[in-house]
Amino acid sequence: MVATAWLTVLDNHLEGLFINLGYVKTAALNGFVCGIGVDVAFSFLLIYYWDMRMRGCALVQLTVRLVRVLFWLAQMAVSGLTRQMLVPPRGSGATDPLLTRRELGLFLGQGLPQYGAMLAGWLIFELQLVLLTNIDGVTHAARAAGADWINVEGTIAAVQVGWIQVAKMRCLKLLGSADPGAPKAFALLLTLAFLLVALLNIPLLLPSSVDGLANLMSNDDGVYAVFRRLVWVLVVHAQTRIVDLTCGSVLVPMGYPRMRVAIAFVSFWCVAAPVAVVGTMTSTFSLTTLVKVQLCMACTSIGQMLNALCYGAFLLRLDWAAAARLIGARANTDRRAAADEAEADNDAPARISSVVPIVLAEDAPHHLPVGVAAPGCCVRAASSTIQ
Repeated sequence: MVATAWLTVLDNHLEGLFINLGYVKTAALNGFVCGIGVDVAFSFLLIYYWDMRMRGCALVQLTVRLVRVLFWLAQMAVSGLTRQMLVPPRGSGATDPLLTRRELGLFLGQGLPQYGAMLAGWLIFELQLVLLTNIDGVTHAARAAGADWINVEGTIAAVQVGWIQVAKMRCLKLLGSADPGAPKAFALLLTLAFLLVALLNIPLLLPSSVDGLANLMSNDDGVYAVFRRLVWVLVVHAQTRIVDLTCGSVLVPMGYPRMRVAIAFVSFWCVAAPVAVVGTMTSTFSLTTLVKVQLCMACTSIGQMLNALCYGAFLLRLDWAAAARLIGARANTDRRAAADEAEADNDAPARISSVVPIVLAEDAPHHLPVGVAAPGCCVRAASSTIQ
């Protein structure tokens, strides 16, 4: 688990780097090869054919992550990106070191709140398992059905990652270029993601599909009977999750890290968790064992629904122009540092000529909201001088 966790961190960062550089098809190919190919093949060999059981599961995950990282490194070499990604520039005009104190501060300011929000949300699954195990009168079949439910939820979560990333990156890119259409684009992508998940959930509401999924998850009659009663909770979970994480993903980059963590903590641990604990562990409400299992699995859905309502209300009242200024300034941090260093060395024309702003002043949209300056306008005079 420790080795897999380290490889997962490296894998996630490399994937984000390639996607931001425009290698989206490469990311899709890596996911297809390692997911459909390596994961399925090694699961069959280690778990089923060689009967390695839990050790086999661990080795499969380790192998998949290792192959993904090796795939990124090979693609880095083939595409000629090794120097661009890993080697800081040298020589005349080199003004972008690999890591500066300012960029480290930005990383911590972005990463720690995201980590806190994930802990606030993901630890709720551990609470679900603890509650499920300790429900009075719960059967082994119900416990197995709950474990199957969480396994299927993980698959649904993996499917939704792409939509969440697309909506987040598209919104931030438009904000970074001070495009006034950023909020409308984000709303459109959120709506499309919600409708896509709803379309995929339709089969889970059909009795024949529910029976087929339950049969697929277990050949035990008891597990089958309980799991098919949990599928509707899975539908609610998927619908609330896509709205929750899509809206929450943009708050930290927009400069609202405390808001992101606070909403997630209150929704999950101050509302959803107490409701689940009281409903499943006490006799306050006269609930059957099956209903208690359903309430236990619905704990995350309750928190996600509250998150979605809070995030949505906040984004409707958000000053998007201010968010655009913040993101634009952050995106051009290294370019401002380059200009400052050039002025300090009394060599502004020579050094600024190597600075390529994300959005040139001449190409900036002329219909920006009041108070929004296009990134790159700070080098208008220097760019004109060079021309």
